[in-house]
Amino acid sequence: MKTKSKTILLALFCLLYTISLAQDRLGLPRIINYSKDDYRAATMNWSILRGPDGKIYFGNNYGLIAYDGVNWDPIL
Repeated sequence: MKTKSKTILLALFCLLYTISLAQDRLGLPRIINYSKDDYRAATMNWSILRGPDGKIYFGNNYGLIAYDGVNWDPIL
């Protein structure tokens, strides 16, 4: 009986160990949530585009907003 419970315990440990390896953070994109107070506009963003200048443009209920990685600038 002890051998059977040791085998089950070992199998459970191996299963849990491999599941933890599947959750590697390396390569996952960094996700940051911004509130409407951060970019000083409405909560609804309808379109997102990366421009040739490297900025990210957001079509918002208040107009067009540009983000350069540091600053939020209203365009319209």
